[in-house]
Amino acid sequence: MFAGIGLRRPKVGSPVGALALAVAAALIAAAWAMDAAWADRHILPSFFVARSFQLGLVVAARALLIAGAVAVLAFAPPALRNVGPLRLSLMVAAATASATAAIVCTELVLRLSPWQAFQARSLEREPQRRRDPRYGWTHLPSHSGLQWIGNRWVDYAFDSHGYRVPAAGLEVDVTAPSIVFSGESLMLGFGLTWPETVAARVAVGTGLQPANLAVTGFATDQALLRLGDELPKFRCPVAVVSVFMPSFLDRNLNTDRPHFDADLRLLPPRTGSRLAATLRHAIGYRSSESVERGIAMTTTWLLATRRVARARRARWLLVVPTFMPESRAEQAIRRRILDDAGIDYAFVPVDAGARIRGDAHPSARGTAVIAAAILDRLRSDGIGTGHGGRPCAAG
Repeated sequence: MFAGIGLRRPKVGSPVGALALAVAAALIAAAWAMDAAWADRHILPSFFVARSFQLGLVVAARALLIAGAVAVLAFAPPALRNVGPLRLSLMVAAATASATAAIVCTELVLRLSPWQAFQARSLEREPQRRRDPRYGWTHLPSHSGLQWIGNRWVDYAFDSHGYRVPAAGLEVDVTAPSIVFSGESLMLGFGLTWPETVAARVAVGTGLQPANLAVTGFATDQALLRLGDELPKFRCPVAVVSVFMPSFLDRNLNTDRPHFDADLRLLPPRTGSRLAATLRHAIGYRSSESVERGIAMTTTWLLATRRVARARRARWLLVVPTFMPESRAEQAIRRRILDDAGIDYAFVPVDAGARIRGDAHPSARGTAVIAAAILDRLRSDGIGTGHGGRPCAAG
């Protein structure tokens, strides 16, 4: 190979040749390890990025690693053949020091500006949010605004509790029989008018008042915390509908906001290395230990959510919308978190094309499918017009 491109074959016994072989071997070993099984274990599904694109990035990374190995073997030994061991050691030390200095400087620069949790970026964008010391952020109460999305204007309105409502000036009646919706932007109805949201559709099908507690960007533990705070305010919560998707697992591992641990202890925000957090968010990589911890914590939080609902004698329904086809990673996460723990849920296949134009959230067609699945489950439990004769919890 080397003779074909006019370069000398590196001498394995020389320091330069040995170093080149070691570096190339490490690069090839890394590329070899990054197979499909590795990607399923370490690259968590993303709500906003297609799985095929994530896997394509892994393939590209493997190709770059192999190309790097070839480049090291082909060009490093000839370029450094007259470099002695001492000078080579100094060059390696200088390169290491330069890389370390770059990392330290980048970390310091990131620490100069106030840190925002990744899911809380652009708080001023509709639907507007505000910082909250308990949850990290919540929607701006008593607020209404417009968002241009999907080639149209979408209006949002929130009452004094920060619940989404059909129009400005309306308030959720906490004394009325209600279905409480808990979760994040999908349950909120991001990019959709009020009648198109899951909550509104289910309300029409049951005759019950919808109380939409969902907050954009929430993780499973944030939704649990808010539900635990808000549900006792309702005199007659007939049902609680929560949402989970395997693509939420990555955000469930974020600690740059108030968060629960596996023992349901509420911990303050902890960022650690901001550079590492930024790279982790951009790449989507999580260690095996982090994934295992996230699976265990998410199961704990969902079981706690069920207990919160049942403590108020409300029917708890977990809905799991899934844009088809479901990837191997999504299926494995769903089964480990839900099936292995015996958590009952409504699995809702949604056509991959039922998304808002230019956005990852479900379109009106997608929410219609989700709402229909919820209605089927609620009606099978006797919840239909009114509250199906079910007694309400004491106020």
